[in-house]
Amino acid sequence: MINWKKQYNTGVKKIDNQHMKLLQLLNIMNGSDIIRYNEEKINVVIQDLIDYTNYHFTTEEDIMIKYDYPGYEKHRKEHVTFVKSIGDHINRSRNIGIVLISSLSTYIGEWIIDHLLGTDQEFAEYLRSVDAVETHES
Repeated sequence: MINWKKQYNTGVKKIDNQHMKLLQLLNIMNGSDIIRYNEEKINVVIQDLIDYTNYHFTTEEDIMIKYDYPGYEKHRKEHVTFVKSIGDHINRSRNIGIVLISSLSTYIGEWIIDHLLGTDQEFAEYLRSVDAVETHES
């Protein structure tokens, strides 16, 4: 279970809210109830997380383009690599079970936290430096 910490805040409400939602979805995948889920339900939980991740990445990338963020290509590449690695992980383990869920959720959780504390903070700092309207939303 990953709880939201103040240090994860970017100061961009829309992005912070989406980050919180990603962690909520990840926590569903990490929940004790997952053990009782059948393969179909597990697939739905994973797909919900993937779909919301793609939605979130599109939001970030649209804002990057809007403000001509110089780190856009690097940041976008991280997003693409992450999504591909999740797909690769799932494809390697067609028999979805607790081992896959455990290793997949660990990987996703570590990646999200590293990304929140790294490149997302750099992006947020840039938005503040250009006085982006998104940094003034409350």
